[in-house]
Amino acid sequence: MAQIINVGGKNLLAGMHWLDPESVKSNIQQVPAFLSKFVKPKNSAAGPITERALVAAKKASFAAGATRNAWGYLTAFENRAMRKVSRFDKVYSLAEMFSAVPDLAVCSILIAQIPGEEEYAMCTSINGHPAPGDFDVVVPKSEVEKTLLSWDSQLRAVTTSDPALYGTWTGVTHSLTLEKLTLTAAAVRPVRSVATDKRQIAVLGLVVGGTVVGYLAWQDHKQEQSIIEKQIRDRQQDAASVYQRALDAQWPAQPWGSMARVRALQQHVRTVREYVGGFKISSSVTCEVLTGACKFSYKKDGDSAATFQDFIDDIEGQFVPTSFGQDGKTVEVSMTVKGLPASSPPRMDLLVDESQSPLLFWPLIQKLVPTQKVSGGLQTDYKVFPQGLSINEAAVPILIRSVGVTVTYPLWDLVQIPSAKGVFANAISWRTLTVGNGVVTLAGDMYAKKANR
Repeated sequence: MAQIINVGGKNLLAGMHWLDPESVKSNIQQVPAFLSKFVKPKNSAAGPITERALVAAKKASFAAGATRNAWGYLTAFENRAMRKVSRFDKVYSLAEMFSAVPDLAVCSILIAQIPGEEEYAMCTSINGHPAPGDFDVVVPKSEVEKTLLSWDSQLRAVTTSDPALYGTWTGVTHSLTLEKLTLTAAAVRPVRSVATDKRQIAVLGLVVGGTVVGYLAWQDHKQEQSIIEKQIRDRQQDAASVYQRALDAQWPAQPWGSMARVRALQQHVRTVREYVGGFKISSSVTCEVLTGACKFSYKKDGDSAATFQDFIDDIEGQFVPTSFGQDGKTVEVSMTVKGLPASSPPRMDLLVDESQSPLLFWPLIQKLVPTQKVSGGLQTDYKVFPQGLSINEAAVPILIRSVGVTVTYPLWDLVQIPSAKGVFANAISWRTLTVGNGVVTLAGDMYAKKANR
């Protein structure tokens, strides 16, 4: 149900419905170009949308009834909410105001208590615009969790990004009251008077004659091509701005598996004993570079009479048993290496073009190990960073993408590896380190730029 919420003297309209423009194109009738700006979609998933409902929508959204990503509308019954304010009072769409908050996550949900009431206003923003669908509601406190669960499945059809929660409800990760929202949101244009519709055009023609309509037709014909070109440029700029905002927010915040962490981790792994309490290490040691968590196994050596208790007594606090085999012979263990060097992503401007990075990768890595006993692989499936933006990637001038790499080299060459510079050291975030049979295998992601020319 639509509702007007007065917050600090500002009127916020909650409870609108939002349509994806692409989904309603088939419902827009063909008309002459000069009348096209007055034609609006007539149907939604919930049924017919009356002209009166669309008028209410135009009052509640700044672009004559549409945002860049969605049409906003009220049903004829919900339009009654607009009667609670003076005709000349400004009204702001809550969903649009929330979407204008700086540095929102790609998919963001607002759950904010209405001042002085037990109800909560909830709405969803995707890529800085109201999400198409019924993601703009006012519900009692008891219905918040149920609504979130319902939205979770529905949002999966709209975006691949996990939602970030804003507001005042228990469990949100970003505190945001409606009062603060009205102060921190970027400028959102308030309600304007309703644009002239088709019926008003007819009255206008009867009053002042055909000259005015003819003039409008001439104006539209003259500007039609430039409008189309501007819309295309706007869409491209919008995709680029959405991507840049997400990139600026997520690139410096991501964990990074630097070569310094790899070296420190490998030095610690080399101290793992081959024999412990009559058991012999029986698997490779596999470690997560970011967390320092390692897993490996021991097995009773030959016909040894050692018991699990002998094994436990000889651990010396180096690792922790996680499971004992029913055969009485095998033990799974884990350890977490503490004190690894802190690391952060490199500056984005230092990344090379991806057409060059594979060529630079191998000559540099071959120099890292004096024995030259190096092998590895470079995958070909580049992935855009960050993922889940649901944008036209071709409209973004420069993307950052990653590709998987692996490197295998002798364990004893660790101390000989110099302090590497350039692509190898700075553009690869290592994920895993695996040590076994005298060799080390690293797996990670190499980052580079891709220019869309």
